[in-house]
Amino acid sequence: MGDILGQLITVPNLVFCIMIALIVEGKNRLISYFWAGAKTNKLYQDLGLPLAPLVIGALLAALVKSYPYPEAFSAFGPRLILGSIFGLVSAHIYRIGKKFIVKKEKEIDPESDTPVV
Repeated sequence: MGDILGQLITVPNLVFCIMIALIVEGKNRLISYFWAGAKTNKLYQDLGLPLAPLVIGALLAALVKSYPYPEAFSAFGPRLILGSIFGLVSAHIYRIGKKFIVKKEKEIDPESDTPVV
C-alpha cells in the first residue's frame, strides 16, 4: 500500500491535477461568459460544478494513454478511477490556491474589497 501511495504523490501527477483544475476553471469562465444565468441555475451549481473535475479527470485519463501512470493503474478502468481521483484532488488544489492568492492580495492591499482572482 505504501508503494502505491508513493507512486501517486509525484510531480507529474500534481501537474496532471493542476492541468485538470485549469481546464475546469476555463470551462467555468467560458460557460459564465456565454450563459448569464449560470450563477443562478441550481442544477448547474449543484450538479455541473461539483462533477466537472471528476468527469474531466476521467476523460483526460481515458484520452491520454502515453502519460506515466503508476503500474497499478495502467489498464483502462483503473485509469478512469485514477483520473476521477485526480479530478477531486484538483478541485481542492484550486480552492487552496485561490484562497492563498486572495490572502496574499489582502496582505499587499488591505483596503481592496475586490479580489483579482
